[in-house]
Amino acid sequence: MARNLNEFIVRRKDGLKICKICQSIIEDEEDHMMRRHPKYMKYIEKREEKEEKYMCCYCGLWVRNWRAHVKDQHPEIIADAARRV
Repeated sequence: MARNLNEFIVRRKDGLKICKICQSIIEDEEDHMMRRHPKYMKYIEKREEKEEKYMCCYCGLWVRNWRAHVKDQHPEIIADAARRV
């Protein structure tokens, strides 16, 4: 199954974007998917929500980018680990 929006769109070298589902030329991928194929768009959004969130083991928050979260919110943990090594 498709994991993201790019798997439904063909990008040609001449700059045209073509929908694989209905074979039409499109300009805005998200707008086209919401108008013509709302079921596919809802499916993609649900998959993205499930795949992209990770639980922080230090504070328990669900975050998209765990490494950036730890750098921003828990710098003392990184400092302690650096001192031990």
